[in-house]
Amino acid sequence: MSKIEALASISDCFLEYLSNLEVELMNKNEDYKAMFRDNFDLQEENEKVRKIFESTNPKGLDENDCEILIHILDNLLSMKFIEQQNLFLQGSVQTISLLKQVGLINYTNEEKVNNILKNMMKDI
Repeated sequence: MSKIEALASISDCFLEYLSNLEVELMNKNEDYKAMFRDNFDLQEENEKVRKIFESTNPKGLDENDCEILIHILDNLLSMKFIEQQNLFLQGSVQTISLLKQVGLINYTNEEKVNNILKNMMKDI
């Protein structure tokens, strides 16, 4: 396998991982799910705003359309932040698990590490 093929394979795996994360958040994170539904409903109700996401040349937005668009974009930004938090925490958990497996985290520190992780997960 060439370096380019290996890189493409890693990229595909990461995109699949992100897709799975989005599905997991839709199932487990009520805030994320509510923002997704809110965006969907707003776009369904407002054809002009929906066309912004479907077209490169939207026209005729009034003040209300702009407010809706700002709301949708704010939701999208918040959703990305939630995704990034989860990605970071899942990576942290996997790293700690690996460090335990190779013996770099001993059992004396394990309870402390587990408490830190539990506290981090509460914030999400």
